[in-house]
Amino acid sequence: MKYPALSLCVFLLSTTVSPAALIALFDFEEGSGATTTDASGNSRVGTLGDGASWDTNVFAPGGSTASIFFDGTDNANVAVASWKAPEIGDTNSRSIALWMRSADGVLPGASNLGFIGYGENQAGDKFNFRTQIDNGPIDGNIRVEVNGGYIIGTTVVVDGLWHHVAMTWEDDGTPDVLDVKLYVDGQLEEISASLDEIMHTDTTNGIDFTIADDHSNREWHGWLDDIRVYDHALSGSDIAALAVPEPSASLLGLFGFSFLLLKRRR
Repeated sequence: MKYPALSLCVFLLSTTVSPAALIALFDFEEGSGATTTDASGNSRVGTLGDGASWDTNVFAPGGSTASIFFDGTDNANVAVASWKAPEIGDTNSRSIALWMRSADGVLPGASNLGFIGYGENQAGDKFNFRTQIDNGPIDGNIRVEVNGGYIIGTTVVVDGLWHHVAMTWEDDGTPDVLDVKLYVDGQLEEISASLDEIMHTDTTNGIDFTIADDHSNREWHGWLDDIRVYDHALSGSDIAALAVPEPSASLLGLFGFSFLLLKRRR
């Protein structure tokens, strides 16, 4: 291989998913203030609750510089006022991906903790993405529920470490929560428990899109970063690419400098 540094740089750049159909991106890069802005260009604004605070020392692996810590109480969430996420309501396809880390001392057996909540709290209309202890033989794994039905993964993510978690769903003509695919650290999850329910997420009468909380005030306790929402079902390779920590600008600069040195030595 003539240019190993260049090849590595190209590989790292190629692991970024295309921004097409990215309808919301809360990357939490502000690091301070009472709000966070949707970096997808859709001009939405999330407001930090009392139990949410910026952290510029603990953040997702790779290119991030800040995250938000949620204390699990005191309105610990980020509420996106006036956005009920109709793009990923009804039977529209959807993907949600994010980086999460549970707080030290939070045990898998105490982990009914929300990542995302929206929709109306009626059978098939609610949409929650969270960790859970309610069903199945494992505690601290990820779950999507729609009021009346759910699907649950296998991997325990409530362990004080950073994990990339994601869900995708596409209507196959008989819309059901069982069609949800769950991913942890870029890998498709085995399903530990499920209950079928027809999905028709109602965003007309539902709650505003909320990060770190859900309809039952299951407030997240720990850090969240880089919340991404798509209006289509990402492929497994797309999810795997998102789960690769993004290279920082300084790291890419180092690769570029190394390439120039190699070129000069020819």
